[in-house]
Amino acid sequence: MHHQEENALDLPEIRSIIGSYLARHDLILSSQVSQAWRQSFKPLIWRETVLRASQNPNRTTYLPPPPVAVFREHGHLIRSLTMEGPISMEEVELATRGGCVRLEHLRLSATVPAAQSAYYGHGGNATNIHNNCNRRNNDDSAGPSNPVSTAGRWNLLLLVEGGDNGDINGGDSDDDSDIDIDSDRGPIKDRNEDDVQIVGVDDGESSEDSFWSSWNRSDDDDDKSEYESNDEPSSPHNNSTGPGRTGDQVDMWERLAELVLQNRATLKELEIVLLSPPPCRIPRLAFWETVVDCFPPPLSYSSSTLTSLSLVGREIKGADLMLIWRAACRHLTKLELARCSVENEAPLWGENVAEISEAAAMVMETEPRPPSALQYLRLIEVRGMMPRTQFKVFIADSPRLKSLAWQVHRSHAGSAPRERLWVTTEDDFWQDYHGQPADPLQHWLELTSLELTSGKETLAVSDLQLAILLDRAGDTMERLTLGAIQVGEATFRSMRRFFDSLAHLDLRLCSKVTGTMVQQVLASCPGLKSVAADSIHASDIIDGDPWVCFGLQSWTVFVNLSLASSSWSSSPSGVGDGRSRTQVSRRQHQRQQQTCSGRQAQKGKLKANDNTMNSTNNDVEQEMLQQCVFERLSTLTCLERLDLDRHYPLTGRAALKAVETLDWRLRKGLDKLVTLTRLTSVCLSSHQPMNMSKSAAVWMIEHWLQLEVVRGRLGERKGDHKELARLFQRNGIQVD
Repeated sequence: MHHQEENALDLPEIRSIIGSYLARHDLILSSQVSQAWRQSFKPLIWRETVLRASQNPNRTTYLPPPPVAVFREHGHLIRSLTMEGPISMEEVELATRGGCVRLEHLRLSATVPAAQSAYYGHGGNATNIHNNCNRRNNDDSAGPSNPVSTAGRWNLLLLVEGGDNGDINGGDSDDDSDIDIDSDRGPIKDRNEDDVQIVGVDDGESSEDSFWSSWNRSDDDDDKSEYESNDEPSSPHNNSTGPGRTGDQVDMWERLAELVLQNRATLKELEIVLLSPPPCRIPRLAFWETVVDCFPPPLSYSSSTLTSLSLVGREIKGADLMLIWRAACRHLTKLELARCSVENEAPLWGENVAEISEAAAMVMETEPRPPSALQYLRLIEVRGMMPRTQFKVFIADSPRLKSLAWQVHRSHAGSAPRERLWVTTEDDFWQDYHGQPADPLQHWLELTSLELTSGKETLAVSDLQLAILLDRAGDTMERLTLGAIQVGEATFRSMRRFFDSLAHLDLRLCSKVTGTMVQQVLASCPGLKSVAADSIHASDIIDGDPWVCFGLQSWTVFVNLSLASSSWSSSPSGVGDGRSRTQVSRRQHQRQQQTCSGRQAQKGKLKANDNTMNSTNNDVEQEMLQQCVFERLSTLTCLERLDLDRHYPLTGRAALKAVETLDWRLRKGLDKLVTLTRLTSVCLSSHQPMNMSKSAAVWMIEHWLQLEVVRGRLGERKGDHKELARLFQRNGIQVD
């Protein structure tokens, strides 16, 4: 049996299958077994590569870059390349001249070009292959060495083949804490020529002591110095390439355009991401023209391999955006424009900015385009392009949409009359920009995921507009997220036909959503996995039908037990604005007072008795509401996340005091939730007291064995919170 297992592992096909389930660190260790294993795992090690500049702002020493020969020999194995950074010409040259000609995914997530280092132009910078290492550096003054938190401090982890062939295999690892590395003694030699040596250089070590210092005197230096001299600025004072510089910016994006062009035959996904604001005025037109070249001509019947484009945090001219969209709309299946700023022509002296924006919108909306092939579209807080234009350019002519995420930026509020922001009536779907009859839009029959949110409720899409959009979707909707949207009766009627297929529903910050609507969802959606809304009143739960969402895994709804928000109220989801029980009791009492006029003492006695009776009745009613809510929640046996906090704002101290919620004590019915054995996260209210007791905390620990996190306000007083928090933490449960 043991002999058969060894023979199976000798098959390259078996090793490739095994390697697909291994992490990067395990692949590197497995490559030390033999030459055959190294050849099998080498493509998997290099498949996803991240380049980061290793400039350390806390130290004056830098790691020298890996030899271009390493990248050049293994660049053809890279399928996904991410350039983190502030990137500089060194990283760009390393990628373009490193043989990366079969990329399928390219991510450029740098902010601005980094200053050219002294090493690369005159003798020292470092570009490292990302190795997600958690080791602490010995020098405490250097700060943490966690690559997630400290940009530009990365360890090298390279596979070096034994023997005299001098072949170097590069790779990165998710964790090298178990690898014994002695950088002072250099590579560890072994007599077995098939062994793979792991050479590590700790982040922050001096370049003179590092392993790569020997490579700096290799034959590759001639090639490196040749292309360095071509790109080096004529004056050493021009090495800095901050946002105000232009020389290296142009060269860098020209090189990146060259990288895109040489991978045109295989490139599938292109991401250009700015990780921190403000948006930069790059990339330039020349780069976008190269992206356009990745798509066939309009009259061609051939297809493009580039099907996904993401632009995050960048500024782009409106003309450039439309240039890309004209060429890409028939080929892209995924498009993301997130936190972008679309710039129009700069106004001349005396010109009106609003008129220029309106003219640009007219050109974008009326430009003839074929129907797009988009299936996944994300328009997240796009500035400079009105919501109406976003809808007509990207959404209206995309009949194959499966997923749409649209977040309207709050800057559009007041930029145009409300009726011009999107569509007001169904007639707007049948008219072109000038109001003339146009061809009817196709339905989005394949749409299964819709996220529509607004940064400001005064800008929100109206109830009728949203209903029209939902009516034009297919019969299946699995995910629906609406935020700061006026969800009224028209929208809710359109939502009903999705109840059988709905799995994820989020209606938070939708002011017109009532508790009755939330109750109908819980009683009508059997496949619901997660639900989120502002609140639901306990009386809506009692008066409503039994819940059918027994597979629910996530609950994010505040349960309101305020008697002033009873089912008689016209707004059950929040503090009621209709007749409350207190008002009714007051009127009854007034009638009693009228029949007893002239007898002041008896009126006072009646008032005291009435208040006592009302208080007793209120306590009994709240007790009944509480028990019923716990009973309903106990039927959700698949629940993993229970969030009972109030996430919507309330104004005024009186409103805060008027809102009451569940009492988190055993004698109030908490023990009914013993069936929720899958709970991993519980979030209690941070604003209203839930009166958790120590016995309730012990009960939670004993019965919810998978509980990991508890959030919110624990106990009535601050001291109670600290005591209960220590109790949870002693039992391995995190308290936030």
